[in-house]
Amino acid sequence: MSWNVTPKKLFVLALLLVATIGSTLGGYASARLGLDLLLYGRASESWPSVKGRVDDGYIADEESESGSISRAHVEYSYSVNGNPYKGRRLGFGVHGSGSREDAQKVLSEYPLGGEVSVFYHEGNPGISTLRTGLFANPWPPILIGLLFMAVGAILASVAYHEAKR
Repeated sequence: MSWNVTPKKLFVLALLLVATIGSTLGGYASARLGLDLLLYGRASESWPSVKGRVDDGYIADEESESGSISRAHVEYSYSVNGNPYKGRRLGFGVHGSGSREDAQKVLSEYPLGGEVSVFYHEGNPGISTLRTGLFANPWPPILIGLLFMAVGAILASVAYHEAKR
């Protein structure tokens, strides 16, 4: 087998390699995000809970091409087996509410200094949430991730066959 690599071909192969790595890693990250959302969201329904305290709460306004999104952020502290923890997760898949009024409504459920039920992962108590269950569809990031990983595999195959040519 002979590898005839010219500078032009080397440049094309380098671009293919970068695209392959980028596509594969981006796809993995997206799929992993969706899988974590699915698995933790479902598992959280049977997690134990402890009492915690709301340490901070605020609304963050973010601008996007489709308009403004307001998100409620709640920070809380809790203790498991005498070990202190801090958390910020409202729920798995809870992101933006869209309107500032909706975000304010969410925030009003968690007054500063108020007591909250914190649900935590028994094997890793640092993973916690205030709401159990799944609040978003995990399949789009999973499927998009798999698609990008497939594109990465195809690009790797093209690069290999191009190098052999």
